[in-house]
This record gives sequence, structure tokens and C-alpha cells, in this order.
Amino acid sequence: FMLHDEFSKLIEVADQGPVVILVPSKIACYAIILRVGHDIICLALPALSVGWASNSSRTWRSAVMADRSETYTRLQLKKVKIAPSPAKSALDDIIEGLWSKIVKPVLGTLQLEVGNLPSYGCSLWIRRQKSSGESRPRLWWGPTGNLAHLPLHAAGADGISCSDYVVSSYIPTLGA
Repeated sequence: FMLHDEFSKLIEVADQGPVVILVPSKIACYAIILRVGHDIICLALPALSVGWASNSSRTWRSAVMADRSETYTRLQLKKVKIAPSPAKSALDDIIEGLWSKIVKPVLGTLQLEVGNLPSYGCSLWIRRQKSSGESRPRLWWGPTGNLAHLPLHAAGADGISCSDYVVSSYIPTLGA
């Protein structure tokens, strides 16, 4: 009962869309992409580092905790002067970093033709038609390590976001 699942069983997960397992490592960071009927793709993510993932995860969790605290205070009907958070620009940097370091290379490698998404490395990212609703394919994210705390579905920059191209879902493990 402690044996791992066979690959043929695990690949069934990709029946409803590509599965992207993100693996941050001190040696190198990768996206392992599973698709039914295709070879496994091991995509190197050279712009991504364990240090960036760790710092971004810590910053993101701190901001979420602070926002929860502010919400709790407001619900207690206490008047509290809320100063603008300097972390907002840091959060924007994280969202943009997720786009440039992870999501854009993955979408380009998958060559998703939704809304005329160009292949990875193309500089014409602005020229596209946004898709909506059911016309977007589903993509299953399986982030590991510090990437598990980051909102890959919200990644974006310059008015372009992950949700323009795919419906993001998360899986804790392939077996689950």
C-alpha cells in the first residue's frame, strides 16, 4: 500500500488539461509538464531562483496576514486609521515575477493558441485577443516548496494575465 502510483495512472490527471508541477531547487528550477498523448516536458526556468521564491512567499504570506488582521479589526467596529501598505508594490512585483519567471514560459511552451498566444520568446505579447469563459483551456498547477504559497493564477504584467489564457486549478499532488 505504500508503493507509488504507476505513471499510467498518474497521467490520467492530465485528461482535463495540462498538469504543471513546479520544482524549485538550489541547483535549478523546473516546470514538469504532463499532457495526455505527449511526452513529458521538463522546462528549465532559469529566471526563477529558490531565493526569489522564498522571499516572495514570505512577503506574500505577511501581506495576507496583515490584511486579515485589518479585516478583523474593521469587523470589530473599531475606528482604525489604515495607512497605505508599502507592501503593495512588493506584491505587484511578485505578481509580475510570477508571470515572467513561470507562467509566461509555461504558456509559451504549451503553445496555447487561445486568443493568439504567441510562442515563448515572442515579443508581441500585447497583440492578442483575450479569451473568456469556457473558451479557455484548464491548466492544473502543482506548485511545490515555497511556490505553493504564491497565486500563480493571478500572475500578470502590462495588462496581461494568466487568466486571459487559461482557467487555473491547483492540485496538491498527482496522486490526490
